[in-house]
Amino acid sequence: MWLLVALSVGGVAVALRAFHSLNDAARKVTVADRGKGMAPDVLRNALLPFFSTKKTGTGLGLALCREIVEAHGGRLSLHPRDGGGLAVRCWLPGPPPA
Repeated sequence: MWLLVALSVGGVAVALRAFHSLNDAARKVTVADRGKGMAPDVLRNALLPFFSTKKTGTGLGLALCREIVEAHGGRLSLHPRDGGGLAVRCWLPGPPPA
């Protein structure tokens, strides 16, 4: 089952796509934009705690998201998009069998 939502955030088009597998109850959410994306060196470090490209950034936002997702048995990953932009993919397992 798919859910697709498109909106504009700060003038950048953002798409939210969610998938719920009926076979294993896993959930996959992808948030994608057509912004400027991330340079390869930034992409490699973006999920690490205290890494930030912003002057006043703490570097905790994406790292905290990754920690929460992994604490629930999931995965969070960042992917450059063909044509520009970035896709953030979150996969969470379904509940354990009863």
